Amino acid sequence: MREPWAQESLKEGNVYVKSKDAYPWLSYKMAMILSVDWSSGMRPSYKVYCICTDGRTEINEWTRSDFTWMDRLSETR
Repeated sequence: MREPWAQESLKEGNVYVKSKDAYPWLSYKMAMILSVDWSSGMRPSYKVYCICTDGRTEINEWTRSDFTWMDRLSETR
């Protein structure tokens, strides 16, 4: 499994783009983490602002595995 994010921290403000290796049907072309919710314990959930390949925008809840086919574009300091 492809996990480019496995060794990095997924934190608020980071921006991700669909990787060139992603499946063609992957509907998200860009995502920015709005907030991280640690209330569930060791497995955080992420509120993510997404831009879809058809131009729509959405705010979704993601888990770490949802970032599998995304590459980090920028990271907040």
